[in-house]
Amino acid sequence: MTAPTTVHQQASLDSLMERLDEPQVAAALTNLLDHADLLAILIVGLDGLVGRSETIGAALAEAITDLRGVASSGNGDVVASLGALSGVLPKLAPMITDIIESGLIDHVIDSGITDPAMIIEISRIGRGLTGGAASAKTDPIQVNGLFSAMKLLKDPDIQRAVSYFAAVAKSIGVELAKS
Repeated sequence: MTAPTTVHQQASLDSLMERLDEPQVAAALTNLLDHADLLAILIVGLDGLVGRSETIGAALAEAITDLRGVASSGNGDVVASLGALSGVLPKLAPMITDIIESGLIDHVIDSGITDPAMIIEISRIGRGLTGGAASAKTDPIQVNGLFSAMKLLKDPDIQRAVSYFAAVAKSIGVELAKS
């Protein structure tokens, strides 16, 4: 059971209803609702910023002190680099924003490319390619036909590599079948 509204409460509700009937107010509220997820992220970020404001302020003060020290030390290279960076940042900002808004970063993260296991495997293949390329220059393996290729399959290292790439090829086939 709800309590009856007072005259003051009714006046406030009427005022609110009049404001909601205004097209600009309705459009602004619709825009806010459309971006509620972004507003939530912004509020959480601002809360974190305020919560760490003392740490951030101290770090900024230290950075400014360091920059003053570099500038007064006569190291023109650092100062020139900072000047060049400040000139490039306005040009980079829209590009960085476009990349973030395009969903590319989310797509890369969701793709598994950043998975530590993926990085380990890519590193392994990279080391194998580098070592193999060096060996091919100094001690190339001669393949003169089908029989010499079959003979190579007796080598345990080649057997491991063929098995590895067969398993990778099968997994790629499974992924291709999904799409």
